[in-house]
Amino acid sequence: MTRPAGTPAQGAKIRASLNHPIIDSDGHVMESEFALLDTLKDVAGAKTAARFEEVVMKYAMHRWYGADRKARQDMRIARPSFWHVPAGNTKDRATAMLPGLMRHRLDEFGIDFMVVYTTLGLSFMHLGDDEMRQALCRSLNKLNAETFSEFKDRMTPAAIIPMHTPQEALAELDYAVNTLGMKAVTISGHEWRTIPKVLREAPEMARFAKYVDYLTLDSEFDYDPVWQKCIDLKVVPTSHVGTYGGPNHGSISNYNFNHAGHFAAGADMFCRSLLLGGVPHRFPQLKFAFLEGGVGWASMLHNSMVERFEKRNGQEIRRSLDPASADRAMMEELFQTYGGPILSPKAKLIRSGEGIMLGQQEDPDFIDDFLRTGAKTAEELSDQFTNSFYFGCEGEDRMTAVAFNAEYNMFDKQLNAMFSSDLGHWDVPEMAGVIDETWEMVEHGMVNQQDFRKFVFGNAARMYTAMNPDFFTGTVVERAVNEELHGNASKASFPKTSFASTHEVPKGHGAINAVMTRASALRLSEKAVDQADLDLILEAGLRAADHGRLRPWEFIVVRGEARDSLGKAFADGLAERAPSTDERGLRTEHAKTMRAPVIVVVAAKTKETANVPVIEQVVSAGGAAQNMLVAAHGLDLGGFWRTGSAAYSPAVKKALGLAEKDQIVGFLYLGHVEAAGKPRPADPAGVVREWKGA
Repeated sequence: MTRPAGTPAQGAKIRASLNHPIIDSDGHVMESEFALLDTLKDVAGAKTAARFEEVVMKYAMHRWYGADRKARQDMRIARPSFWHVPAGNTKDRATAMLPGLMRHRLDEFGIDFMVVYTTLGLSFMHLGDDEMRQALCRSLNKLNAETFSEFKDRMTPAAIIPMHTPQEALAELDYAVNTLGMKAVTISGHEWRTIPKVLREAPEMARFAKYVDYLTLDSEFDYDPVWQKCIDLKVVPTSHVGTYGGPNHGSISNYNFNHAGHFAAGADMFCRSLLLGGVPHRFPQLKFAFLEGGVGWASMLHNSMVERFEKRNGQEIRRSLDPASADRAMMEELFQTYGGPILSPKAKLIRSGEGIMLGQQEDPDFIDDFLRTGAKTAEELSDQFTNSFYFGCEGEDRMTAVAFNAEYNMFDKQLNAMFSSDLGHWDVPEMAGVIDETWEMVEHGMVNQQDFRKFVFGNAARMYTAMNPDFFTGTVVERAVNEELHGNASKASFPKTSFASTHEVPKGHGAINAVMTRASALRLSEKAVDQADLDLILEAGLRAADHGRLRPWEFIVVRGEARDSLGKAFADGLAERAPSTDERGLRTEHAKTMRAPVIVVVAAKTKETANVPVIEQVVSAGGAAQNMLVAAHGLDLGGFWRTGSAAYSPAVKKALGLAEKDQIVGFLYLGHVEAAGKPRPADPAGVVREWKGA
């Protein structure tokens, strides 16, 4: 944080300057242990409540305190978290414990609405005592539901859902949502389990022989009923646990060694398990959130999964990596020719194989690691990732900027980063300054204001309402969320301008609705576009504004097998521009033209005239392209506009029969929508102003 010490926090002032609310997707309450024990007694009885201290000291991280240095070394007991709630400011410490005080101070912080997570409960979900684990989770949910009940307009608590078995999770989900009325939940993204062989043959060693079950891929349990239950109950499963205390975060003396990066590490493993386990494929409407680990790891994982798919999907791995595809006779010949005195004598051996290290026989059922995802292309896999997963980032985390910089993410994607303050924990030593830290990303030019809006408002609004359209009903952000999601963001974007429309679009104004609601499709199907619809789309292009009636355009329709020919021209152009491009890069470029059943290439064929500058003619071609996209949307079709280096490639122009001076304005990919995009907020900040004379 760069705000000079001693200067007042500016959170409320920053919020007042914005034309949108701030939603904090991850604040924290530090529950009162005394109140929790009273609730535990009510829920599970006095006998169970009396065991609380014994169980916590035995199973939770607190057993470190009951062991001396030698025992910690012998048992490799990881140093637990300590002093994790601010104390230098007594009011802040009390705020973390008192929902009423938190509600009272939200305006001071500059936060409109907060989803509040447990502190004590993060360790309860993994307790090894079945009875106490379930009783504590239920008691904590009951306590938080009751203490936050009168503040629903500004805060909602998240229930903790133990995931030790699917049945346990289902029971607590039902209780938290249907009995307590809670609408946010957090789950443990993994479970520590005993290796089955050890449990059978040496049960006394069970506590020392653990593995991590990430709940989907290779789990001994089927958690699909839990994911379906989340859909039925309209809740987003958020994961708020890391790998703390595991083999990579298990220092017996240093808390920061254990804590740094552990949320990201746990989220990474859970996220890849969900993706490769096919959960987004089987439950495309389900959203997941990974909290407190940031988004830097997610960008790396997204790119890695896409790149690996391209090289190791079921078809490609058999084509390029299956040893059986190698020409053994050629191998023998090459060994004889180039092997020298040591390797040439092995030529006859190499003809029949390569030994046990490289020659193991593979089970065909375990070759395609991406089979469960159902993805047919790398972009489909990317769509699953970006449509299903959301990432909680603390305000001072500079890696958040990676989420909004499409250059760093495959297929020019943005990732769904959400503001997650961690308010109530040591990460925020001064509660009133949390928005100051967050706003520094804008001040330092790391994100623009439009992306900041997504970060602190839009992404969280979309995630929660995608599962539960009524999530924000009755809250102070209800109206703003509705405007954000239903295409009326422009109304909220002009709080201080006299010329902003304050009227809904009248029914029957199809053209306005088409313009306001159009968004680039994320994925199109192979279903053919009707010729009558295509004719209308092309006619819409012909009606673009055209100074001088020059018709300075050409619309080239590409479909069927011609798409493959265009793809070859794309690849040829790339090979000319970047001769070092490998085969994978060329195949990827070639495949781009297969993303839609029809492509309309919009070219500006400019003419030298005295009255109409070339720039106006190019702009006219751009207007034609936009007309066609809007027309496609009005016909219940979808599309997206791409240029890229192919638009400037002489090889592509030549293949399409265009002259060297002609300019490709864009490739319009058109078709039936499989995965729809969402309209961007029409935010005029920085781009719309009224001039009232000199």
